[in-house]
Amino acid sequence: MKINKLAAVLMSLMLCLMAVSALASEFTIDEYGVVSAITADSDIEALVLPAKVRNVETDEDVQVSKITADFSRFEELQYILFDESDRRFLPKVDLTTVPNLECVYFKLALDQDTLEELRQKIKVNDGIDLLQWAKISNKSIIVGENKYDNGKVTISFSDVIPDGYGGYGYEVVRISSDGSGSEEYFDSETSLSQFETGNGTVVFTDFIEQTDTEQTYCYSITAYDPFGAASGLQNPVRVTIPAKAVPTPTPTPAPAVSTPTPAPAPIPATGDEAHPVLWTALIAMSAIGMLMLLRKRKEA
Repeated sequence: MKINKLAAVLMSLMLCLMAVSALASEFTIDEYGVVSAITADSDIEALVLPAKVRNVETDEDVQVSKITADFSRFEELQYILFDESDRRFLPKVDLTTVPNLECVYFKLALDQDTLEELRQKIKVNDGIDLLQWAKISNKSIIVGENKYDNGKVTISFSDVIPDGYGGYGYEVVRISSDGSGSEEYFDSETSLSQFETGNGTVVFTDFIEQTDTEQTYCYSITAYDPFGAASGLQNPVRVTIPAKAVPTPTPTPAPAVSTPTPAPAPIPATGDEAHPVLWTALIAMSAIGMLMLLRKRKEA
């Protein structure tokens, strides 16, 4: 229970941080439904553009017909979402001045005819993706197999993000099961090599070395979109890292006992039976000859 509460607190903090990164903008609108200014930080990465705004004086929704704001100052802006599900009410806007724009998302259902119509109504440069917004907050991540082997933790889970969706990603948070130590964050955008996607499944890999004691970690996995929304919490995944194996000492072998080489036995020579001659084997194997000396015995 303590782990689930901690994971919930961490996730709430993450959602708050993501919401700050996608700040809601303030719009000023005239009586003709034209947005003439957008108040927002120039370093934001994601922006939601309205199709309707609330008229403070009449407390009624006013349809936006055109957005004339200068987008060239948004140098970090990459993702824009039009908050409207009906293309008849999307305002006209020129986004060709956004220097680093990558994707424009729409809440309405898209088909090929709709895409062509949107490109005529909303001006964007070539190469900018027009995509249908995928609501990620109601997605549930299903965790599959998880294991530890040879210094690697692998966790497989269902892929809930459509293919080719820039700005959408996964975040994995690792904490010790006893609450000790700091949290580690892994993001599929910045740690791409640790997230392998294919056949509707994502495999996350974490590298952890074994220690002298057993370790248990909890992993929380969420999917997110560029505009501050994230998938629901799932139960943390527990992975146990076994303790490092104690090596078996190798016995020291007894020192070898050397056996002395016996002296070679004399080798009898053939020849005169009355004068046998004996000699020993040559020690110097490099000898090239032999000299035999005979002494004549005195006669009695």
